Amino acid sequence: NYHFEMNKICTGRLSPGCITCGQGSWSCLFVGTLCTANCFYCPQDRKNRKDHPPVESGLLFDNPDEYVDYLEKFRFRGVGFSGGEPLLKLDMILEYIRKIRERLGGGIYLWLYTNGDLIDQKKLMLLKEVGINEIRFDIAARKYDLKAVELATHFIEKVTVEIPAIPEDYEIVKRRLPQLEAIGVAHLNLHQLFASPHCYQQFVERNYTFLHQPEIAILESEMTALRLIEYALHHKISLPINYCSSIYKHRLQKSGYRNRLQPFIKEPFEETTESG
Repeated sequence: NYHFEMNKICTGRLSPGCITCGQGSWSCLFVGTLCTANCFYCPQDRKNRKDHPPVESGLLFDNPDEYVDYLEKFRFRGVGFSGGEPLLKLDMILEYIRKIRERLGGGIYLWLYTNGDLIDQKKLMLLKEVGINEIRFDIAARKYDLKAVELATHFIEKVTVEIPAIPEDYEIVKRRLPQLEAIGVAHLNLHQLFASPHCYQQFVERNYTFLHQPEIAILESEMTALRLIEYALHHKISLPINYCSSIYKHRLQKSGYRNRLQPFIKEPFEETTESG
């Protein structure tokens, strides 16, 4: 299947969160920069040990009421809590979710990104109680271990695995596909690796091919994602797989951000371009 003007390929249905992303109605709140992992592909500066308060699109939101004001004003329909590792700030996340549910109700879709290091039954129960809809696990950060993922399926409505498509890990991810399907994972999201000042040297050492486009993406990562999709189709694996390419993010997420601002800044005599 193809979505969002042929910019996204997937098998099966997309997560509701991914739909809000493609529609430009998703807010990603980075609650902090500290993490429990040190992944070679992380675009953030992992040497930085100084944390920062929650930010979204360069805006500081250390007050949950102000963040909900922002969500309401720009009519967001989805929120993802990211980091670093968000569960290092579980109490803060619970407070923000309570405020969102209290003021905006159940019509907004909420999910959390995690590497799974800090997952346990108590945290899952707390997240369920405040109304989280989905948890997304980067199992590549934990050598593709599925224990935390399987535990989460007993508590959370939707459990997704969201990983970068790492060329060297093709075989292990291929073996995980039927296992993910068996334990009840709702979606597999594959992201294309892209270079940042903090990870490009690691990519050079792995002899990856850098693509000259707005986000400097890795060719071999895209080929790995497409090979996994092809394998799943040929072996009739029903687990929905969504490929999130770097150019898709550049086209859709950036234009979505611009389109959200337009009602507040666009003059009557101005027209909107295709890219927002």
